[in-house]
Amino acid sequence: MSAFDYFKRLGYERWEFQRDISNATVADTITLRTPSSGKRVAVTNLVIASPINGSIAFYFQGASQLQRKILEVRGTSASTTIHPLIQSLECTAVDIPLLVRVNVGMTDGWSVTGEGFDVD
Repeated sequence: MSAFDYFKRLGYERWEFQRDISNATVADTITLRTPSSGKRVAVTNLVIASPINGSIAFYFQGASQLQRKILEVRGTSASTTIHPLIQSLECTAVDIPLLVRVNVGMTDGWSVTGEGFDVD
């Protein structure tokens, strides 16, 4: 059973996000998903489009939790789409957002699309 089916069968409501991240935002960490109060983020699908060189990293971090990198993807020299094979990227602490940061080696913007659930 996939993580998507698992969380869906437990009755959690699915959410989606799509963010375009350009060179103008490389110095910042961007919040992709903040869970509902008292919940944890579980990402069950992730698509990263148009990564030309550079890298993109995903983190979980809260006010009382150190930043923890959970996934880093490096782009290729040509425009492409990356579908990381993940079952679930699930935070173990409540009320911790999913963050993303790109490095300054980028030449074009990244498009990040994902879906998942806020879980107990």
